Amino acid sequence: MSRIRRQNRRRQNRRRRTGGTEPTAKAFYDMIAAAKRPLYEGAAISQLDAISQCLADKTRYNTTREGFEASLKTTAGKWPCPVCRHRLEFLWLQKGRKYVAFDTNRQFLKRRHPFREDKKNFKKGKVVHEKKDVPKFDGTLVEAELRALVPAATPTGHQFEGYGVTHNWTHEAALTKLEYYKDLELPHNIDVMHTVKNVAESVFHTCLNIPGKSKDNVKARVDIEILCDREKLHMKRPIGRQKNWFKPHANFCLDSIQKKEAFAWLKYVVMFPDGYCSNMSKGVNLSTGKVTGLKSHDYHIWIQRLMPVMLRGYIPEKVWRVLAQLSHFFRTLCAKQICPEVIAKLQHTVPELLCNLEMIFPPGFFTPMAHLIVHLANEALLGDAATTYYPDDVPTQHNPVTRYNVDVPENDPKLKLFQFPGGKAGKGTKYKLENEEKDCIMLYVLMNMEEVIPFVSREVIKYEKYDVNGFRFHTETHQKGRANPKTINTGVFTKGANNFDYYGRLQSVYELTFNRTNVQLNIVVFKCHWFDPIGGQRSDKSIGLVEVKPSTTYSGADVFIVAHQAKQVYYLPYPCQKAELKGWEVVFQVSPHGNLPIPSEDDYNNIDPVTYEGIFYQEEQDFGEYILEPFVQEDLGNDAETRGESVVDLKDISMLEKLLEANDNYDEPPPVDPSTLYSQDSDSDSGERERERDGV
Repeated sequence: MSRIRRQNRRRQNRRRRTGGTEPTAKAFYDMIAAAKRPLYEGAAISQLDAISQCLADKTRYNTTREGFEASLKTTAGKWPCPVCRHRLEFLWLQKGRKYVAFDTNRQFLKRRHPFREDKKNFKKGKVVHEKKDVPKFDGTLVEAELRALVPAATPTGHQFEGYGVTHNWTHEAALTKLEYYKDLELPHNIDVMHTVKNVAESVFHTCLNIPGKSKDNVKARVDIEILCDREKLHMKRPIGRQKNWFKPHANFCLDSIQKKEAFAWLKYVVMFPDGYCSNMSKGVNLSTGKVTGLKSHDYHIWIQRLMPVMLRGYIPEKVWRVLAQLSHFFRTLCAKQICPEVIAKLQHTVPELLCNLEMIFPPGFFTPMAHLIVHLANEALLGDAATTYYPDDVPTQHNPVTRYNVDVPENDPKLKLFQFPGGKAGKGTKYKLENEEKDCIMLYVLMNMEEVIPFVSREVIKYEKYDVNGFRFHTETHQKGRANPKTINTGVFTKGANNFDYYGRLQSVYELTFNRTNVQLNIVVFKCHWFDPIGGQRSDKSIGLVEVKPSTTYSGADVFIVAHQAKQVYYLPYPCQKAELKGWEVVFQVSPHGNLPIPSEDDYNNIDPVTYEGIFYQEEQDFGEYILEPFVQEDLGNDAETRGESVVDLKDISMLEKLLEANDNYDEPPPVDPSTLYSQDSDSDSGERERERDGV
């Protein structure tokens, strides 16, 4: 007890000396009070909230302290783009209280483009005559800007004069002092993975109308009324006996019934091959209408593969085609193999694509991350394919790993058809071929192999699973026998001799044995159900989509292929069951795991730059031609007032009343001290942002 009394007496004496409060406790409570304060006057998030977001990003991307602080200071305010900087000033939203890149792309279009004279679908009454090139980022420009900086005369927290007014530079980085820095055309690249993820997240939450995360919120509608001539999307005041505000339905959003159908399709119908992506169905909650737990790669899969299928039929066709072109743009850009001519075409068409998006979505949609799309194609030309910047290593057959460098057996057959490797993915069983099957197989094999002796036993080995060309295939029988399957590996694609693309599903896998003197040769063939390549197939090159009708059947008798000729595909049916979509499924090809074809001289010598039309070979290996179609807005949104929703949330109602006051316009915030500058987001109508944390 005496020891406890002495400790209490010391605490009391310490409080008397420090004015009654222990210094450590006082500092702690001061920190709590500061954390609750808004980031700046009128901000919707607190200082603690902003700091925690930034520190989470720093940890996630392994950013150094110096680089982290520099990124915070140079990507804020009215010039948040690290490439454009002061050459492109962003627009301040009075109600959304943030800077956006809305109506900044018309200046990059060709001079007589019709969008330049459009006074209705962009900023109302504005015509753009000035022609500019998309700004580029190179060492010479950076060096010139740094030399023009004037050190601050007074210690105000800013190292250079004009911070936040004419520039965003806070210090001169050490790398810019290197002798060769001024000669670099691409000093550093934009994080493609992070950009695509953010854009996909915005499209997902907005088109599916996710509460609290959609960019089409009440604040966005009020900003539309201020900036744009889109009367059908303006918030409707209560009239007569009506008590609630009315939010008209946007043509790019799904209604509640459509959203349930789309989420049910995502939860119960969508299946991918093994190892393609995570199980998205786990995060689908049909009762709340939300999807949680999606990671960066999931959003990549969604915007590049699922979005064109998921939204088709639910939104107007012209709006859907613009979103499909955005999906096609990312598929082309993120391919493992890119063609410079195709990327150059993307570079010229991306400003028009962004203008099409500006005619659809509200101004608040075009955050700095959405603006970065305009620079990605140019960086791909200067640097490399976007996949080379991804953090995950890509193992290939050239890596010095045991599994990719197996010893060649001494009795390795010299016949070409027996030299293609493959692997059994399961136990085989003996099977006796029917005479008709045997004749078909022999005919196909003999037509593809001149050296083999024309003799084959009817006794074969039958497999349900087989690995070849970096793919794992399952037969339809095996797939149907799986309990509650979440993946599917039955899709097969091959190129026919008549230059037709043949799509189908794997039915059986046979291993044939050919007997030679002292050598036993084995060959594996696939028996497939092929869809009709003429009446059961259609394609659209402008958006890179191929559709098949699984109910059709190829009329020929040659249903067998050698295993090494097979490539893997998967099929996605449309959730919308309109007459023109019912029975059709979209095909996506899968890239082999860890294998890249080795380029040869023929890959370059056969390209004629004069006649080349931009046919590209994508990561998932589907052919397409990037063609941007003009978008017309006038005939859309006729049912906006009949399919809208009433605003019943008390917070939203009180905010509407406040936002629409004549004197309630939030002016642009003043330049912030770099030491206290953090990222912000105020998209949530209620002023609180819902977040998804890794592992939550």
